Amino acid sequence: MRSNGSRRQDFRLAAGVGFCLGVYVVLAIAFHWLMQPTVSENYGIAAYKPPPATVVVYPKAPFVPPAPPELPSASIAVEPPASMAFAAAIPDTTKKPPAEVLKQVPKKHVARQARARAVNIDIIGELQALQLSGAFS
Repeated sequence: MRSNGSRRQDFRLAAGVGFCLGVYVVLAIAFHWLMQPTVSENYGIAAYKPPPATVVVYPKAPFVPPAPPELPSASIAVEPPASMAFAAAIPDTTKKPPAEVLKQVPKKHVARQARARAVNIDIIGELQALQLSGAFS
């Protein structure tokens, strides 16, 4: 009896693996088919009739642009030597007369006055009365 049940389990396992493999193969083939380019006729180009006496002449050699003209050497700026660049970057270290120090006058600190709150006590009283009566619950 046990050997018969074992065979059924083996068959079920093989059937499940075969089914998954079959689905995988079908999806792979479908994906491959969808990724292939399609070639269809362009009816707009096929219907085009060029005007009479139209002649298209194709060149025998590809187009090569002309070489750029040589620039005269006088128009090219000469780069200054590196020592000149460093000399220009060094700041002037000559002593300058000290700037006059201005006395700072202390500012008077004035205490700010707090604004009076403009709260209507009647509204607060009414809200408290409504809350106590259970209108908000």
